[in-house]
Amino acid sequence: MPMADPGERFYKWLTSANFRYPKHRWEWNEAASLLREMAQDGPISVLDAGCGEGRFLEQIAEIPGVAAQGFDQNFDVVEAARARGLDVYHGDLSTVGLHDLCIDVITLFHVVEHVSDPIDVLERARDCLNQRGIIMFSVPLSPMSYEHAWPDPFNMPPHHLTRWSLRSLTVLGDRLGMGLRLSVPQAAPLPARVLRSLVLQAGESAKRASALSKAMNVLRFVATKPTRLVAEVSQQLRRERYAGCALPDVVLVRLEKY
Repeated sequence: MPMADPGERFYKWLTSANFRYPKHRWEWNEAASLLREMAQDGPISVLDAGCGEGRFLEQIAEIPGVAAQGFDQNFDVVEAARARGLDVYHGDLSTVGLHDLCIDVITLFHVVEHVSDPIDVLERARDCLNQRGIIMFSVPLSPMSYEHAWPDPFNMPPHHLTRWSLRSLTVLGDRLGMGLRLSVPQAAPLPARVLRSLVLQAGESAKRASALSKAMNVLRFVATKPTRLVAEVSQQLRRERYAGCALPDVVLVRLEKY
């Protein structure tokens, strides 16, 4: 059975339930650097799909030659973005009438894994681009470094409807008939990955829990289950590698028209 997009009501509830998306993402810096480089050759238009409160739009607003706008299906965050003077609309790729536009760059940061038909969304984005346009999107890399021990409920439906690996992303580029480039940050160091996984296994996953509370929980957990520490180190050492380094938990994908 096909996945069902939870729609605007779900994300409005998520916002009202005090779920907070990160205020900054590694991939925003990567994308902004590319836009700054592209704008040296002339003005470029950027559309940020699923822009949320517009934090990436704010980041690139001062790049000379970049004209940016965004849209989101959550009306509350659209209003918040507009209140800060950003050019943001309520809707999605099927409703904002982009078929008449010819855009240089479309960005979708942590959007693709949320939609029921990612191929359709990316095809719509591709069709809005000019002849030399670019799509940039980021997704979690599955499996993430801790998921062997703790199944993250926010990486499952209805929040995340699809999962993406290096192999599936390569296939995606072929399916869309576009050239594909991948950028990944440096993975967290081995001790940090081990500790994060143990914190989750120990049951102290709440973001608001103090560092001391988490540390005490991990110490109790390892004291009662000492083999878990050895198993976790072994698991992290076996993690898939990319360009000689352990895979991080996120990837920035760049799709270019041939």
